[in-house]
Amino acid sequence: MEDRIEVIRGTVETVDLPEKVEVIVSEWMGYALLHESMLNSVLYARDKWLSPGGIILPSKAELYIAPISDPVVEDRLHFWYTVKDQYGVDMSCMSDFATTCIMNSDITVNSVTVEDVLSHPARFAELDLHSVTVEELRSVKGKFRCESFGSAAVNAFCVHFTVTFPCPDKPLVLSTSPFKPETHWKQAVLYLDAPVDVVQDTVVTGEVSMYPSEESGRHICIHVDYTIGEQKRQVQDFLHP
Repeated sequence: MEDRIEVIRGTVETVDLPEKVEVIVSEWMGYALLHESMLNSVLYARDKWLSPGGIILPSKAELYIAPISDPVVEDRLHFWYTVKDQYGVDMSCMSDFATTCIMNSDITVNSVTVEDVLSHPARFAELDLHSVTVEELRSVKGKFRCESFGSAAVNAFCVHFTVTFPCPDKPLVLSTSPFKPETHWKQAVLYLDAPVDVVQDTVVTGEVSMYPSEESGRHICIHVDYTIGEQKRQVQDFLHP
C-alpha cells in the first residue's frame, strides 16, 4: 500500500498535515477511562484537523460505577487473627495497620468477578468525542443510584467504562465491565474506609467527580460522595498511587 499510504512521523500537537482529515482513530483510553489517557491530544487533533462531518473512532465513552464486596480483602484482614491458632503468635495487632494498607485512598486496578458485584452498574458520565472540550475534562462528574442484589458487606466501589464505535447496522461497543470478558484495563476499585452491610434492594446513591491530579495531568483523582441505605453521607477522595 506504499503508493496509497504516507506515514507522517510526529506528535499530534506538532505534526503538519497537507489537508484536513475525514477520520481520526485513536486508542487513548486509560484505567478508569481517563487515567494516563491521551484524550486531550485527540481533541486537539479534532479541532485542528477533522473535516466538518468527519468521524472519530471511538465516538463516545461512558463511565459506570457499582458497589462491590471484595472477599479477598476480608480474607487478608482476617488472616492476622488466624496466626495465633496456627503458630502460637498473636498478630491481631497488625489488623489495623493492614486495613490502612489495603483500604486506603489509592485507586486499585484489579479484576472484579461478577459474583462480587452487588448491583447493576449505574452510568454517571458520558463523553461525546465530537463535542466534549478540554475544559469539560477538568471535571467529569455525575450522579448515580443503585439497588443491591442481596445481603452482603459493601467494602468498595468499582468503576469501569465503555467506548462506542458507530456502525450503520449496530454500534460496536468495547466494554470493560465485570460482566464482560476481561480486558487489560480491568476495573478501578475504590475501597471504602469501612464496610457497610446491605440487604436486598438497599439503595446506594451518590455523585462521582473525576479530575486531573495537581502533581501530574496524566493521573486521575476520583471524588465520591455517597450514601448507603440509612447510613449517613460519606465523602472519600481517591488518588493514583
